[in-house]
Amino acid sequence: MKEIQYIQQPTEYLCGQACVAMIANVSVEVHHDPVDHIYLDDFSVTAAYRNKGIGSALIRAAEEYAGQIGSRAVLLHVEKANTSAMRFYERYGYSVFRDDGNRFLLKKDIHLSCLP
Repeated sequence: MKEIQYIQQPTEYLCGQACVAMIANVSVEVHHDPVDHIYLDDFSVTAAYRNKGIGSALIRAAEEYAGQIGSRAVLLHVEKANTSAMRFYERYGYSVFRDDGNRFLLKKDIHLSCLP
């Protein structure tokens, strides 16, 4: 298995990808209204690479990045039917912030003093 690389783009996006093929991805959108927060978009890990800690590493890296830039929360959408993803996010402290029809908007507050 190739080493995972975390790449910070100048446009403030964070992506996880392998050297040979995409095995995981998350786009981090930085927002400042109504409060500073980041939105995780397209969070995914290819099925063959799930349960290997890759998703955990990505979400921790995104949360650390949020703290580094002073964001107060992390938000993301999850499909209501995707119960395994919902359990994953709940394990990391995310909870339902809003019901958006077939998806939930999840939120986790970032406590800046608790980050490395």
